[in-house]
Amino acid sequence: MKLRSRTKAAKQEAAKNTSKVEEPEVSKTHKKKAPTGKKSRKNKVSLSQNQAKKGLFDDIPVKLSKNSSYTKKKAPLPEIEEIKDPQRMCKHDTDAAKLTKWRDITILELSEILKEERKHHKDVDEEEICPICRCELYDDIFKLSEKEIKEIHEKQLKDPDSINVVKFKNCPNHFYHKECTDYMVQYSDESTGGGLFSQSTTIKKAQYLKCAVCSMIYGEFIGDSPPGKMSWELYNKGQYPCEGYEKTGTYVINYSFWDGVRKGVNYRGTRRIAYIPDTPEGREVLFLLIKSFKRKVTFTVGDSVTTGRSNVVVWNSIHHKTNTCGGTMTYGYPDPTYFNRVKLEMADKGILLEEGEDPETVSKRGTVQI
Repeated sequence: MKLRSRTKAAKQEAAKNTSKVEEPEVSKTHKKKAPTGKKSRKNKVSLSQNQAKKGLFDDIPVKLSKNSSYTKKKAPLPEIEEIKDPQRMCKHDTDAAKLTKWRDITILELSEILKEERKHHKDVDEEEICPICRCELYDDIFKLSEKEIKEIHEKQLKDPDSINVVKFKNCPNHFYHKECTDYMVQYSDESTGGGLFSQSTTIKKAQYLKCAVCSMIYGEFIGDSPPGKMSWELYNKGQYPCEGYEKTGTYVINYSFWDGVRKGVNYRGTRRIAYIPDTPEGREVLFLLIKSFKRKVTFTVGDSVTTGRSNVVVWNSIHHKTNTCGGTMTYGYPDPTYFNRVKLEMADKGILLEEGEDPETVSKRGTVQI
């Protein structure tokens, strides 16, 4: 019994010594308080107004005291990935730059253009803002002094990438922010390849961009014309003389469309004929009409104005001369402004003479099928 009591006393003494070693000495000011037995609410902390203003515990919900007038600020929105690198966006190798062949506009150039506009129009607010983002092209441009504008202009000339305003090549004083133009690029479903006068076709994606102000199209816009065929042939003078162009030959154009089905609905085909005099401007119009047909923008399926029928192949706002005489009332010649009008109509659909294209290369006879 004495041995057991001694062993028990030894164990108790050892336990006391161990607890003294494991529990370090803590000062009264830093010693933790014993739990009060109240239940704590998970992820909720009661802070004073000063603590909240310092931004403590911003990563968890904050419960302020009743007397606090502080409202926790919302976390800033993440930056949009496309505009993280403005220098990259300002380079001239973007799709929009290639399509529109834009020109940089410095703050001084824009200021002078807007001042000239104000002489003729009291309100030029639309010219001062970007049509896409609806923000000022250059911030407070009319509040800056001439000296400040010139200083910015000089800096822009030294660093062209800092110029953030552009004008499209074929648009009259329609200005955009460079980074906004990337959102304007669109894609057509398919394109006909194989060369302008080739009958072979290849399906591919086509890029285009439409001006938000005047609807001018840059690039390759592909329309929704149904399958059809276009043929043309040059006749000597006297065979199909166009009134006013009797001393020249005449190109006779034939369009043929067969019946078909689109989106589950039957449509009626058609046959059309048109005439173009064999003059330099006439050959240019024929060249563009061939290009227009290959891009499927000359015809569409819709309602006929002349017959009143629905779901038929109709003209798509590119006018043709279907008579050699009779004037404008019969869609014939003479019509002094016809060539200019039809070229503008095709330009609205992106059909323009590109660099390297020569209308004089148009053949005397040819066929295109889409």
